[in-house]
Amino acid sequence: MSRPIYENEESMRNEEQVAEKVCAKWGCDAQKMPRKMQLDYAMHRDKKVQAFLEVKCRTNSIFDFPCYFISLSKVLEAKRIAEATGLPCFLAVRSANGQIHMIRLDTEPFTVEIAGRFDRNDPEDLEPCCFFDVKLFKEIK
Repeated sequence: MSRPIYENEESMRNEEQVAEKVCAKWGCDAQKMPRKMQLDYAMHRDKKVQAFLEVKCRTNSIFDFPCYFISLSKVLEAKRIAEATGLPCFLAVRSANGQIHMIRLDTEPFTVEIAGRFDRNDPEDLEPCCFFDVKLFKEIK
């Protein structure tokens, strides 16, 4: 049995908007990556990849809680990609107010706890997650 796909047109548009803002800041382009890669974008200049980006869009503020968590599988993938390519992997989180904060997903310290969502009645939504101190995130303008 395959797992449901929760990504939809609206969430993909939101992620694309964040990627565009990161591109404007970094002077690069974003290539949406296939689902099998787990991270959302390859950030490139003239097709030469400079970094990888995972994007999350929230309906609250990243600072509503002391830590931000993301699936351990995403962090493992970021570390695997960074080790294989020597390129950095970032996490960009857009809060409800439109502010975007970023962190290096492959190098910043974290703790691991069981966490996830309870609103979709999906048992696979509970899993080991990496908790990053929100003080480590830097705003991009």
